[in-house]
This record gives sequence, C-alpha cells and structure tokens, in this order.
Amino acid sequence: EPVSATFHGRDVFAPVAAHLAAGAKLEDAGEAIDPATLVAPEASEPRLEEGRVVAHVVYVDRYGNAALDIEHERMPETGLRLGRRVWVAASGVTLDAVYSLTFGDVAPGQLILYEDSYRSLSLAVNRGSAAEVLDLAAGVEVTLRPA
Repeated sequence: EPVSATFHGRDVFAPVAAHLAAGAKLEDAGEAIDPATLVAPEASEPRLEEGRVVAHVVYVDRYGNAALDIEHERMPETGLRLGRRVWVAASGVTLDAVYSLTFGDVAPGQLILYEDSYRSLSLAVNRGSAAEVLDLAAGVEVTLRPA
C-alpha cells in the first residue's frame, strides 16, 4: 500500500517477486485461482474485402502512433505496396498516407503507414499524432485502400 494507478504492475508484482527471490514459496504469494475461471481476450482480425482492408486499432502509444491488427504475414494479401499511396479512413475522416519504411520518407505532418517493431502495420504522423488527426483509440476500425 498504496497501489499507484500508473504503476499498478510495479506495486503489485515487485513485492511478490522480491519475496520469491528471497526464498518464499510460490503458494504463499497469494490466493489460488482456478485455471478454469481464466478467460482469454478475443483478438480482433482484419477483414480483407474487395479493394480494401478493414483493420482495427490494437493500441495507441504515447506519441499518437496507432498499431493495427495487420501482422507481417498477412501483408501480401492486402494489396498494399511499399512506396505507394494509401487512402486511410477512420472516425469519419479520410486522408491519404504513404506506405513507407521510415518517418523520414514523408514530410512533417504527413500520415504514414509503416511496419512497426512488432512487424505489424501502424499509422503515424511524422512529427505529429495519428490518434489526434484520425480520432483513433483501441478498437476503432480503420479502412485502408490502395490509392
């Protein structure tokens, strides 16, 4: 106590880890949980439609970059091509972007579609926030269409 709202994981798990590292028994770390009561969250899946991809925002980072649920392995199916323009529609806004490798490939303020460090597609604005420009949050649908 107290448990912080912003560092909840640290405040709950660090003391348990310290006790375990000091030799405490795992069964003394807390109340047992019946594994049958655990529920796995459902992951969203992009939809490949005629001439477009309907993806979902998985998360938005502190810079306003939005990770989408299109993983690297699915890229060949999308029709999106590196170096080409893409129409991006979300929250009633449609903008053009460039599917590119780096932020430096587009002008400041321009929307970019890129493969992030997790090898998933993400949206960003060079020196800006894609989340603000397109009103993005986790779960929001994003339609991508080759220009």
